[in-house]
This record gives sequence, structure tokens and C-alpha cells, in this order.
Amino acid sequence: MEWTLTATNPTGSLGWMIFFMQKYANMFIQGTLITLYVAILGTLAGFLLGYIMGIIQDLKVSKEDFVLKKLAAYIGKSISLVYVEIFRGTPMIVQGMIIYYGLLQADVKISSVVAGILVTLLNTGAYMAETVRAGIKSVDPGHREGALALGMTLFDFQKLIIEDLAATESCVIVGKCADWILRGQDGVISIYIEAAREFCVRRRSCMC
Repeated sequence: MEWTLTATNPTGSLGWMIFFMQKYANMFIQGTLITLYVAILGTLAGFLLGYIMGIIQDLKVSKEDFVLKKLAAYIGKSISLVYVEIFRGTPMIVQGMIIYYGLLQADVKISSVVAGILVTLLNTGAYMAETVRAGIKSVDPGHREGALALGMTLFDFQKLIIEDLAATESCVIVGKCADWILRGQDGVISIYIEAAREFCVRRRSCMC
């Protein structure tokens, strides 16, 4: 089979692939960069949102608490539950169409990149919220009570849980303490994320 590699009259599968790469290479590169930008930014923001929502779902309320605290906890849990159920139960493409075109119908104009980040944020946050909630629920309350009865601090108790998880299964653990606890373990991958140095310096100077 003869392959024609010219960009004007391609023939065959390889010829067409080369033709498209020659003609649309810049668009492919730009699209890849935008995809990475949307995915990374939306996932990191969704990770934070999901962590907060997971904590809200596990809020404890006792009979002795103030009425306002009970009301706030009830509203927060209800919002978190509805949010998680909606965004875990619908496809991302549907969410994207509703957010982008729905906001346009309401005369709220956002770019497609912002809409993509928003959809990724909300979708990732919903799954992360359920992961956090399930992780908290998986720890037997009796374990904590037993650890405290033995005179262990909360850090020692959490340290044992982290070491047990790392030794028995694959897991993702958030926090600098986990990095220190598992510093001598094999097969541990540590990822450190921080804000821009200028922002950190400016924030630190405002706190002084």
C-alpha cells in the first residue's frame, strides 16, 4: 500500500492522521492545555469542597445544644445531602449543559472554560464528600473511646489508624501529619501543594 504524506491530498489512515496533525497541531496542543487546566483546577477545588461537605454530613448534634446550632446543622446536612445525590446521580455532560446553557438563559454569561471548571468542581466535590463521610463512619466509635481510656492522645490514635490503612490497603490520606507518620514506609507517594510564594508572603505579612 502506498501512503501519501502530503497535506493537500492525503490517502489512507496514516495520511489523514498526518494531515490533521499538520493542519490542527496548534489546536490540539491548546485543547490539551485547556483540558489539563480545567481538570487540575476543578479537581483541587472540588477536593476542598468535598472535604467540607463530608465534615458537614458528619456533624454531631446533642439535645443540650442551642436551637440555632441544631437548625444550622440540619440545614447544612440537608443541603449537603441534596447536593451529593444530585451530582452523583447525573452525568457530567448533563450537568455541563445545564450550568452553561441554563445560566445563559438566566442572562448570566460565563466562558466555556469557567463552566468546565465549575462542573468539575461540583462533580468531584460530590464524590469526595461521600468518601470523607464514609471514611469517618468507618472508624468504630469504640476504638476512639478505648484509645482515650488507655491514655492515648488523639494524635496517637489517628497515627495508628493511618499506619494500619497504609499497611493493609491502597488509600489517599490528606494532611502533612500523614506525610510525617509514613515517612519510613515503602511505596508511599507524597504530593505537596501550596499557593504561589508571593501570595504566602503577602498573607503572612497581613497576619503580623
